[in-house]
Parts: sequence; C-alpha cells; structure tokens
Amino acid sequence: MKHIHLFLPLFLFSLAAKSQVPDSFTYQLVIRDVVGEVLKNDTVSIEVSIVSDSAMGQSQYSEVHSATTTVSGLVTLVIGTGSNQTGNLSAISWESAPYFLKIRTDIEGGTNYGTAISIEMVSVPYALYSGHADTALDAAYADTLAVRVSQEGDTLFLGTAGKYVVIPGLSEANKPRLAYVNCLPGGDTTVVDTVTSPAGKVWMDRNLGASRVAQSSDDSLSYGDLFQWGRFADGHQCRNSETTDKLASTSTASADQAWAGKYIMGSSPDYDWLSTPDTTMWQGVDGVNNPCPTGFRIPTKPEWEGEIAKWEESGNRNSTGAYNSPLKLPDTGGRHIYSGDPFFVGSGGAYWSSSVSGSYARGLNFTSNYANLDSSSRAYGYAVRCIKD
Repeated sequence: MKHIHLFLPLFLFSLAAKSQVPDSFTYQLVIRDVVGEVLKNDTVSIEVSIVSDSAMGQSQYSEVHSATTTVSGLVTLVIGTGSNQTGNLSAISWESAPYFLKIRTDIEGGTNYGTAISIEMVSVPYALYSGHADTALDAAYADTLAVRVSQEGDTLFLGTAGKYVVIPGLSEANKPRLAYVNCLPGGDTTVVDTVTSPAGKVWMDRNLGASRVAQSSDDSLSYGDLFQWGRFADGHQCRNSETTDKLASTSTASADQAWAGKYIMGSSPDYDWLSTPDTTMWQGVDGVNNPCPTGFRIPTKPEWEGEIAKWEESGNRNSTGAYNSPLKLPDTGGRHIYSGDPFFVGSGGAYWSSSVSGSYARGLNFTSNYANLDSSSRAYGYAVRCIKD
C-alpha cells in the first residue's frame, strides 16, 4: 500500500483588484510515496483545513479536493474552490490570530485520510488580509504596535506578537516551512487528557510524542520524543532521526536547510545546536518554537522545582517519586550531544524546562538516587512534558 510524504514548497497568493477581496488563494504541494518517489498521474483526495493559533488549533474552515498529480507529483489547489465542509473562508479574520494550513490526503482517492501535516501561514495572503486591515488602526493598538522585518529584509510585520503582516515579500511567502512531525504511529501531540499535580499545576497526562500514559517507569511507549532545547518538532526530536554536525543558522527551520529535521550535534564554545544562541524560542505559549498544543507550554524551572518538592515530601526525591506522582514521569533517557546516541533510557529521566542559565538551559534529571534541575547544554535531547498556561 502506498504511503505519502508531502513536501510543501510554496504558497501562490492570488491577488484580486484593489476594490475586491478574493475568496481564494493557490497552494502547491508534491506528493511522494514512502520511498521518496513522486506519485505520477495519480488521482488523490485532499482535505484542507485552516486552523487558528497553532498547528493543532481550532478549525475555522475546511474543504476537500479531488486532484490528479502531474508527472512530477505536483498538485495545485485553489483553496476556496473545493467542496466546502465547514466554515466560511471569506469570514476568517486574518489579522486576529496566526493561522495554519492543515493537509490530509488519501492517495487512493477516497476519504480514508492519513495523518495531518500542518504548515504555518506566516505570510497571510495579502489581498485576503486587506479586507480586515482596518483592525490594525484600532485605538487599542495605537501605542503598542511593533514593527519588524523578516530576515531576508523584504517582508514587513506590523502589530503585536507578529499577528499583523503587511506587504509580504517573496522570500517569506515562498519559503518552504516544516510541518509538525509525529514520530511514532499513535504518538500523541495533542492534549489527550490532563492531570493536576500536588503542586496545583495542570499538565498533559503524557510526554509529547508518547503513545500512552506511562504504565511503568521503563514503559517505552510512554517515553515520547527527545527535543533539543528551543527547537520545534521538525523531525529532529524523533529518537531515530538522522544526525548532522552542521549547526543551524536560524532558530526556525525551513525544508530547504540541510540541518532541518536532523539531530544537530553541538560544538564548542556553547555546545548549542544554533550558531547564534537564542533564549526566547520556548518562552511561554507564544514562544516561536513552542511544540506544545494550544494553551500549553514548556514548564519553567520553578514549576519543576515545585513538583520535586512534593516528591521529597513523600520521601522519594528520585525516579520513584517522579513515577508515583500524578504526572507518572517515566525514565525517558536522553540523546547525547556529541554522537546523537541514546543514554540512560529506562534508568533515568531527562526533561527540559523553558528556563535558561547563561549559555545553558535548565533540565530536570532524575535517577533512582536523586532528582535535580541541572544546567545542560542545549544540544542535548531531552523529553518534553507540557504544562497548561
């Protein structure tokens, strides 16, 4: 049976006359099989959704298309012209939130859609946005508007937290962006359930990417993924992802970068995966690379310390206390900074916090003997447990 891999190369924004806001825009994708071969002249079904706030956010609009790939595997969709399922494309308030395009495909042409792949619509289709542009003039934003320019220097962002995008340049509009990669079949990257800890905090009930809540400290299905500090879930966090010694040049990954989706082995002097260290990537729910579901974020050092204190009260400031707590934290192990090899899997836990310490980040480490918040090089691979904001 065929399986698909989607390479998401570009948006082609359809601009209408100034007097009319269009209700559609063009999107292209290449469909490949499991061995990387493009699907030539095949009829496929594609479900397209536009979701708000995050890749796993609330759907605002959805439609389905039946399309035939070209000899190069290319499919061109005019979003807004498919068979409408829910919502109204023209009613979306583009300036009110970040939006993501979610794609699901059945390569047999039916409705048995596969796993969703999401891509952030960093450059809002300008003509669509222009229909709501007066919102940017609201007096509530008069003293808080921020202006920044894209790294390529040709896209202007105006607003608060990057929510307003005006005059998107070609480099930003055409930049291939990586979707959230789910590493394991059945691995959960959404909020399946939550638990409240003795410290009074609400957490996801499992590690990010885990297939289930831990059944024991060494339950491999509960380990989840291993993230390098500050990186998005571009595939590098998969325990068997490829390695590279090429440092990342930007904090956000695009599919055209050689290190994208690979575990980057850190080098001196900072032992970071990023050539220019950045401490803001996991700060809060709005952190640029926050991999947690909507409304959740990476916990801080004090929040982890609050949990450890409760384990200590029970006489188990160690892996036993970690597992016996409502969080049921398993012994995930980690991934080594120099080789990418796993370590302490099944005998110790390694979990990131969002807190930094100089050129290091704070990580929760525990074994059968102890539990501490240590300073760790950001190129190490640690597990992530998301906390509700």
